[in-house]
This record gives sequence, structure tokens and C-alpha cells, in this order.
Amino acid sequence: MKLILRIFKFFLKKQPKKNLSLDELQFKIGYVFSDQSLLNQAFTHPSFVAEHPGEGPSNQRLEFLGDGILGQIVSEYFFHRYEDKDEGFLSQKRSLLVRDSTLVDLSSKLGLGSYLKLGVGEARSGGNSRHSNLADAFEALLGAIYLDGGLVATKDFLDRFLFANGDQYLNPEIRKDYKSLLQEYVQQHQNMQPFYRIVSEYGPPHEKIFCVEVLIEKRVYGKGNGRSKKIAEKNAAKIAYEALSKNHTFSN
Repeated sequence: MKLILRIFKFFLKKQPKKNLSLDELQFKIGYVFSDQSLLNQAFTHPSFVAEHPGEGPSNQRLEFLGDGILGQIVSEYFFHRYEDKDEGFLSQKRSLLVRDSTLVDLSSKLGLGSYLKLGVGEARSGGNSRHSNLADAFEALLGAIYLDGGLVATKDFLDRFLFANGDQYLNPEIRKDYKSLLQEYVQQHQNMQPFYRIVSEYGPPHEKIFCVEVLIEKRVYGKGNGRSKKIAEKNAAKIAYEALSKNHTFSN
């Protein structure tokens, strides 16, 4: 492992230092681009190009390519994994891995939003954490890897970051972290953080039950109970997130 890290550091030193954060991203994903312009393009949002016409092109074309490549590789993956299943089964499995919520989760884990070059307005409105931007960034990065390193490099990237954790996306209930989902939703729509507070606790010390409220701008949006503060907070976040994502409104 130490040898691999030294090799990556050597190749990164050989690249022009235009953007240190993108150098760090290459180290994180375990792939160094031969054509650094492709990597830069993958994180150039259309809003940035609109304000800086000479800094294009945007990542839209790479996103288009990445979307197609993702579908192809995932289809082949399930074709070989489930040799006795019919087309309907394979299509359903594929949809779980290529849908936006999966791409947003992968993008968030890699921190792709922090590398996006956005226009002023898009940045101020929370564009770095907007789900559509995160999903687009993942597909654009995939398209860039494909153009730079070919199908083998692209499959290797997906093997490590998608297929290695595929079961959590194939069974959605496994992966739902409602505290994170609520935080992302609130930041995207209100640009603030949820706040959790313990309102009561009861029962003997070895079987104590906690009751927690989650507040957004001093208003309670969910209550949850649990045998630990963490579980109670998750239950409160689940109630708040499901209500907000269904109604799409915040109390005034």
C-alpha cells in the first residue's frame, strides 16, 4: 500500500499544479488523469461557464457520456451476476444502481460537490450540495475517466466505489441514513442545519428510553424515541424527512 501511495504522489508531482483539490481527488479515487483538462471539465458546472465564457466547456457532455457508460457497465455486471434471471429482474436491479439517489450517495461519499466550479448564484443557493449537481458530477467524472483511461479504468473505478457496496443500494432500507438525508434536504432548501434536543428520558438506567425532537429554525418537525440518543435522533430525523420530502414545505 505504501508503494502505491508513493507512485501516486510521484505522478501527481509530474502534473501541472492548476488545482490542488483536484490533485487530492485523483489520489482519493486512485486514478491519475493523463489529460487533466478532462478532469477539470468534469467539475465545471454550466453556471460557471455562463459567467466565464472562456472557461468552458461545461460538464454536460461528459455527464451525457458517463450516463451511457454507467448503464452499459451496470447492465453487463448484472447480466453475468444473475445468469438465470429474466430481463425484467435485470432491469429492476439496474435501475437501483443507476438512479439519482445512488449517484448522489456515491458523490457525497467522495465529496465531489466540494470540487465543483459554480457560478456565483448557483454557489450561493447551495449548488455544491444540490442533488442534481452531485449526480451529474458523478456521471461526468465517469465519462472523463472513460475518455482518459478507457473501459478498463472505468470498470475498475465502478468496481471499487459502486459494485463493492452494491448491496446497500439494492436493498434501499439498508443504506438510509435519515439524519444525513434530512441535513442535505434542509441545507438545499433552507441553507441551515437541523438541531436535535432531548426533551425527556425515562426508565431504569440499564433500559433508559430517550425522547428527542428535531428542530429547524426553532420549529419542531419530528419526534423520536430510542434506547440511545443516537437511535432517538435517527427516528426523529426519519419522521421529519419523510414529512418534508412529501409535502415540500417548511412551516412559517
